[in-house]
Amino acid sequence: MELPNNNLLLINKERGITSFQEINRIKKELKISKNGHAGTLDKDAEGLLLVCTGKATKLLKFLVGLDKTYVAQIHLGIQTTTDDAEGDICAKNETSIFSLDVIKQHLENYKGKILQRPPNYSAIHVNGKRAYQIAKNGEVPEIKEREVTIYDIKILDFTSPILTLEISCSSGTYIRSLARDIGIDTGYFAHICALKRTKVGNFSLEDAFSFNDIKNKNFKTFPPEIVVSNLPTLELKDDFINYPYNGKPIHPKMLKQIPDNFGYYKLLNDNKLVAILIYEDNKIKYDFVYTGN
Repeated sequence: MELPNNNLLLINKERGITSFQEINRIKKELKISKNGHAGTLDKDAEGLLLVCTGKATKLLKFLVGLDKTYVAQIHLGIQTTTDDAEGDICAKNETSIFSLDVIKQHLENYKGKILQRPPNYSAIHVNGKRAYQIAKNGEVPEIKEREVTIYDIKILDFTSPILTLEISCSSGTYIRSLARDIGIDTGYFAHICALKRTKVGNFSLEDAFSFNDIKNKNFKTFPPEIVVSNLPTLELKDDFINYPYNGKPIHPKMLKQIPDNFGYYKLLNDNKLVAILIYEDNKIKYDFVYTGN
């Protein structure tokens, strides 16, 4: 089968390895010279990871900041130092009686724009250090709250003490923090015991492949134009098709349509990606020319 040079891979990352370890073993298995990912998952999280290979890695910036959807299993009754099952117990509810009505009431407070403090054990930079490095030294990192958006929270199951939620949210949302805060607000205390990412933007876990699939050559890739599918489209007139490949400048009059607004555009020819353009100050510049495999 054709190797995924310069394409997009949708990977179902397994639990227990880091995102870097996942893409590194894929790189070795497929003998790819270059790859990168968008939207890191914690080691103990699983699910959808977006991986670009070869020249398509230059398009990763267009995958950053996309909305996410997660399925989270929250263990009620215990709060930990890391907000997941790996940490030490720092608070505990001795009654072990949890009301679903109380939980539903408090969940409503988390819909919409909220302020959230990332976990102490996170990769957030604090005074030049990672927060988790400070926490491991027994200190409490001074992490500022940040605004995130929770679009929706659905209760999928409640088999006490495990509460299973589906959460649709903005990029940068920490589900560990959400579990911690819900636990504190209800007085039940809580931590994440399992987390799966099911969507990133328009990409779905249903279309992703595991490392075993890749080893068995049972997978497919997506062309680079899919990575930038959300960008508006421009097309060159036939006489100027080779201009990008020759590094020649493009003027608006060479296009089949005039850009509506300043910003990024994808340049297509026969529905294939040719380049990423930036339209600003009534001028068109190349951000990236895609020369294919």
